[in-house]
Amino acid sequence: MDQIGKILFTVTPAPAGTERWERINSPDPGQRAAGERTRRKLQFFFMSPVDKWRARSRPPYKLVMQLVKVVLVTLQLSLFASRRYAHVTYLQNSQTSLEHLFVLGWDVTREVNTYPPAVGPLAVYSQGRFFETLDYAVNAYYDIGSQSIGGVAFPNASGPVAQLCLDEYRVADVNPGSLSFAFDQRVQSRCVRLQPGAAEVQYHNFSSLSYLRQRDFNLSFVSMRQTRLSFGLNAIKLKLVMPLDVPDCYYFNVSLTLDNKNQDGQILVNMEVNANLLVCEGNTEFQHDDTEIEVLFTLVNVVVIMVCAVSLIMCVRAIYRAELLRRETQTTMKKYFQYDLTLDEHLRFLNLWYVLIIINDVLIIVASLIKIQLENKMGDSGEGAETWNVCSVILGVGNLLVWVGILRYLGFFHSYNVLILTVRKSMPSVLRFSVCALICYAGFLFCGWLILSPYHVKFRTLSRTSETLFSLMNGDDMFATFAQTSPKSCLVFWFAKLYVYIFIFFFIYLVLSLMISIIMDSYETIKTYYHEGFPETPLDEFVQVRRYDPATGVYRQDQDEMLLCRLLTFCGGCCRPDASAAGGPAAASAAADSSAGSAADPGETTPLLNSVPA
Repeated sequence: MDQIGKILFTVTPAPAGTERWERINSPDPGQRAAGERTRRKLQFFFMSPVDKWRARSRPPYKLVMQLVKVVLVTLQLSLFASRRYAHVTYLQNSQTSLEHLFVLGWDVTREVNTYPPAVGPLAVYSQGRFFETLDYAVNAYYDIGSQSIGGVAFPNASGPVAQLCLDEYRVADVNPGSLSFAFDQRVQSRCVRLQPGAAEVQYHNFSSLSYLRQRDFNLSFVSMRQTRLSFGLNAIKLKLVMPLDVPDCYYFNVSLTLDNKNQDGQILVNMEVNANLLVCEGNTEFQHDDTEIEVLFTLVNVVVIMVCAVSLIMCVRAIYRAELLRRETQTTMKKYFQYDLTLDEHLRFLNLWYVLIIINDVLIIVASLIKIQLENKMGDSGEGAETWNVCSVILGVGNLLVWVGILRYLGFFHSYNVLILTVRKSMPSVLRFSVCALICYAGFLFCGWLILSPYHVKFRTLSRTSETLFSLMNGDDMFATFAQTSPKSCLVFWFAKLYVYIFIFFFIYLVLSLMISIIMDSYETIKTYYHEGFPETPLDEFVQVRRYDPATGVYRQDQDEMLLCRLLTFCGGCCRPDASAAGGPAAASAAADSSAGSAADPGETTPLLNSVPA
């Protein structure tokens, strides 16, 4: 009786508009108790972690887990970012040094991305220059030992090997004088190994033209589409990134490409270096054991995997229990009140924050496994730079989602929850408005690409056109867009001016302003709800009939009942929801049902609309 009196003393009286849900339509006390039990479960489901702690004296494990995960994942990302930066920077600098060694006419001005471009594309325009470019690269390759100041050398297994491959049309006989031709657009490839003699290597006088003629390897510039000169090098990076770090070994697959696909008298020169990380052997002297750093990195990765796995299990369990509660609520509302939950009320049982956490847990676990493989150099196959990029993308997105998930717990505070609810309320309207704006954007995109691409450097491709328009939309680089229009065509010149003026006026002064107004309208609506009350659905009215202060212990008794029910089920007994109507929280609820209006100390309640289930 003392416990029942304590519960009655802290029951919140029923708000106005909840008369429909005051009593369950059944004379059976057990059925009434079952309905009250469902109501208390819903109240507990929509509590904040702090209120759940007060209600059942159960620490907020998921909150603590997410905070610990943020720290560990950020530490893991910081360690990996340092090593990846050094890895990618080393590969970029190595390619720059190889371009200076193997590419004829390479200049330092080509190593800096400037806008507008300071120099044109590197190309050859005569047959003599074409063979000079090949000869320069071959002579430099076979003399790499005495020329390079970096730690590169020929692979010991195969030695110095340079291979020239030609992609050409099968038939391409052209006679510009008589305007006649014979053409077969099918492409064939031919390759030949370039092996200079000892004297040619010594005096750097290798001639690719003579070498090809001696082997009857005919080369036609009319039928040529692309020529590739490829060779390989080994390299060792000694620079240490972290304390007790060890050197890395690489294999560089260098490819010098002379591109003649456009057949416009300009053969573009480009060099690509694909690097593979290999397993190498060596001794490194440290002040401590050189395996400690690998053990430390691996330990961090393993701990992160374990924490994410536990977080994943907890969130999946929470979603499963929410689904069980949704089914129980649907059954109770249908059986006792003849009411079917709406689609929006069904979706409120699906916590999208948990879905977000599950996604970031999976991403971080996958990235951690790849990271362990990279840092410990597992496997016999080389790991290229693309593997590092894939790992960084997965780990970076996972870390981003981890930090975004922290917003869920800020939503339990009034000041932050206003902003979160504003985003949630305005999002449908913003998406609908974005669809309309995107249609207009697509029209400007294709129109600008078609008309301005031959005359404007910022509209050369469809992707570059989209980037240009998006920059203009945000007020970036407007004058350069106006000024760089080519005056070769008077019609296109004046059309470009009018086109840019209309786009800027439409998207900056209309589209962006309307987008801001939609968000501000949602913000004012949420502020009004906080002062006048949030609109309630029938499910909200059912939950708000009476609420108990979390400190009373009634929710803890519900938990004890569930544990007892599971124990009886495990032992082969039968546990029915109506079986506890004689005492415990069911009796307290029945007594509260008869005297809710005389409560003296109501507990503080939170509107269900802006509650986030924990």
